[in-house]
Amino acid sequence: MKPRIKYFFIYFLLLLLLLSPSLVAYVIEKLPSRFILCILIQGGLLLLPFGIFHKNLRLYLYLLIGWILLAPFALISPVFFGIEMNTDFLILVINTTFREAIELFGKLIIPFILFFIVYVGLYIFLVKKSVKKISRKTGIFISILGIVMFMTGIISGTGFQNLAVNTKAGLVSYYPTDILYSALKYSEKIKRVDHEVLIKNYTFQAKKEDTLKDREIYVLVIGETARYQNWGLNGYKRNTSPLLEKRKNLLSFSDVSTVGCMTELSVPLIITRAKPYDFEQHYSEKGISGAFAESGFQTYWISNQEDYFNIRMHVNELKNVINLAPSRSSSQSVYDIKVVDAFDSVLKNDHSKKIFFILHTMGSHFDYSKRYPPEFNVFRPSGNGEPINAMNPDNKEIMVNSYDNSILYTDMILDSLISLIKQENAVSYLMYLSDHGENLYDDSRMRFLHPPSEPTKYVAHIPFFIWTSPDYNSAYPQKTKELHNHLNSPISSGDVFETLLDMANITYPKANLNESISSDKFQNSKQEILGGDMKIYNFKNLH
Repeated sequence: MKPRIKYFFIYFLLLLLLLSPSLVAYVIEKLPSRFILCILIQGGLLLLPFGIFHKNLRLYLYLLIGWILLAPFALISPVFFGIEMNTDFLILVINTTFREAIELFGKLIIPFILFFIVYVGLYIFLVKKSVKKISRKTGIFISILGIVMFMTGIISGTGFQNLAVNTKAGLVSYYPTDILYSALKYSEKIKRVDHEVLIKNYTFQAKKEDTLKDREIYVLVIGETARYQNWGLNGYKRNTSPLLEKRKNLLSFSDVSTVGCMTELSVPLIITRAKPYDFEQHYSEKGISGAFAESGFQTYWISNQEDYFNIRMHVNELKNVINLAPSRSSSQSVYDIKVVDAFDSVLKNDHSKKIFFILHTMGSHFDYSKRYPPEFNVFRPSGNGEPINAMNPDNKEIMVNSYDNSILYTDMILDSLISLIKQENAVSYLMYLSDHGENLYDDSRMRFLHPPSEPTKYVAHIPFFIWTSPDYNSAYPQKTKELHNHLNSPISSGDVFETLLDMANITYPKANLNESISSDKFQNSKQEILGGDMKIYNFKNLH
């Protein structure tokens, strides 16, 4: 092979390696236009410095090692979740614990590491084989070619209008600058959101509209990854909720959608007044515990989850926080029964007349088989204690069995909590809902988990139960009646904030009873959902 052809081929392979993370992503996401623009814009950027480094091209290529090392970040989001990298997905990656990573990617980690070693090794090998320098004339020519390619990509994608703005957008829209830009936005968000300062003087001006002689205990249980259709009391073919089905005064609402398709988004939207179209509102306001505290309630947050960033800021508002989550580096999980035990301990030791709880459980978080003890391993084979490749659709039966076992366990957890509350003979309610649902290879799309892209109906449709004590029904018969009236109404988990307060007969100046299902003023929810791509979706339009 002639030297020129040889070196041209080497540089072509180097360019291909540098562009491959983006090209693979766009093939997976089926975005042919982005594929072409990527070649023009990214390829142009890569060629641009040739004129400057024409005397030492290898130095330039070695400087691009950082580009190569960021490849895993570029591939995680499209390969596993079907979306491009963005700031909130980066938060999700950063917040993922060692245990969660092992549970999700366990069998894939070693092949991925080996592939990455080969990928980096091949790049370094080709750099060593490349020519050390080229003529100044050739370098300038390649740089001009790079400029032409880059501007062609920008203009063909956006046109000539707002060229400066579109050029900037082009610079930060493709790997690896998209990752760096997301990281910058993430750091800016952390610095900008000084939640404690913003809420220092914040008040709901909330107050309890009555004074009951009986003790009041109100409980919100936020579950994890439970979907509506896998509960027996919701018509599922399996008896996954034998205990709750026997509970008197337990209501299951049929048409409830999540307000956010991943925990980091949904939980803040559940416990604050923020909406999908104004998610950042939750930075500058207190969560619902603040309204209960102003109304004379002792408030508790009990969780066996790692509650990060968007959630943590509201957890920190409470004086009473019981964190049962294992350390980030731990490979062990904590069963939800520990949350029940902590709840029981508080009831026995805190004799306050009014108490409000938020319990955040692991529920059906993947790996499902690690969410329940052996005695709940009812539906088999379930992969319990066995290394199963969950990403293989052939293992659908195993995944569904282990998932259903986790629902069976959650049934016991909720029934146990209700039993403990009932023993107190208080005016009380327990509200349970999941943060979002889950895909379980349900249809021809063969989707699994809950990727933070456009949600499916399986991710969006969530279970929503409310249990009320006999004393509550006697104290608030009209509210109980309205709950029954809205059993089949379109509801969003974004309605929880107003419903919790209204059910406790707490009011505040900005209260919106149109969002309370215990009020005769309730209006059917639009059921808007905030996706991990920060786009808003409508539940009824999902498949």
